[in-house]
Amino acid sequence: ERLSRIVLSQCEISDYGVASLASNGHSLVSVDLSGCGVTDMGIACLSVTCKDLSTLLVNGCQYISDTGITMIANACPKLTVLGVDGCEISDAGLTLIASKCFHLTKLNVANSKGVTNSGLSAIASNCHELVSLDVNACAGLSDAGLKQIANGCTDLRCICLDNCENITDDGIS
Repeated sequence: ERLSRIVLSQCEISDYGVASLASNGHSLVSVDLSGCGVTDMGIACLSVTCKDLSTLLVNGCQYISDTGITMIANACPKLTVLGVDGCEISDAGLTLIASKCFHLTKLNVANSKGVTNSGLSAIASNCHELVSLDVNACAGLSDAGLKQIANGCTDLRCICLDNCENITDDGIS
């Protein structure tokens, strides 16, 4: 059997290492590069060869932006778990993920300064299988976005709202 899952979190992995992994990793379905020095270029390499990815974790990879996420969204529609905590993700990237990756069950966009109610609206409209959502410290969120998630993601079982200062009693009622 070929390698299907790899966890390299907190390793000294760069885009060069990801390119090497991707060139031999056609059977990969789960990749965890959290805390590595990977950029959009490394994500581009994954998107070219790892079309069956269902899990991608790049939490803490601050040089991954909407550009890399766009490539993954377009190439990997089977994605069910996405972790981009601390990446440079905005509503544009989140909207594209929502429009291409309908089967998301777990999404972590914590510490994404560019995520607002607009991005949550896209998730609520398209990702109806979502069971876990982490929006910790996404300051652009408010009660309105939370209500959209509640109405659109009826299977949601876990939501992390730490440090979302615009969430009030009204949003959780």
